[in-house]
Amino acid sequence: MQDDAHNSQLRPNHSRTQGSPPQYLDDPTILDETVLWRRIRPEQVVRGESGIARPSSQGFRDRPNDDSVLAYIADEVPSVEILLDEKHAQFLLAAFRARIARESGRAVMRWDPEGDNPGHVVLFQREPFTRSQVNKLAGNVARSSWWIVGPR
Repeated sequence: MQDDAHNSQLRPNHSRTQGSPPQYLDDPTILDETVLWRRIRPEQVVRGESGIARPSSQGFRDRPNDDSVLAYIADEVPSVEILLDEKHAQFLLAAFRARIARESGRAVMRWDPEGDNPGHVVLFQREPFTRSQVNKLAGNVARSSWWIVGPR
């Protein structure tokens, strides 16, 4: 299984805020109630007013100039350990529903160009948004997420 950095180099830039045309369509076979998993770096954790840790909005952004985000369909990943392998042992794992991504302006599409990433998906903006709108949408997903493997 390839890591997210490798796949982000392979995938085309989905950013429509830069004027590029949409290259992919939302996958209707990924139902709204489908649970998606996203690796979160430890520095992408914030504490809410209640003091409870949650992923920051930055945890749902991959690159500054691209609005696409990589995730995994939970039911298609054989085990958590595959995502939190030796290379990613320090990462956390957050979950959210595909519906939340879609309600936040993102489309969900399978993304496995090399055929070795079961359940790998890319989330991308369906409409052009400003940078502040993209940040707000990422925040909506972050606030709706829950931990599979949270801070210790």
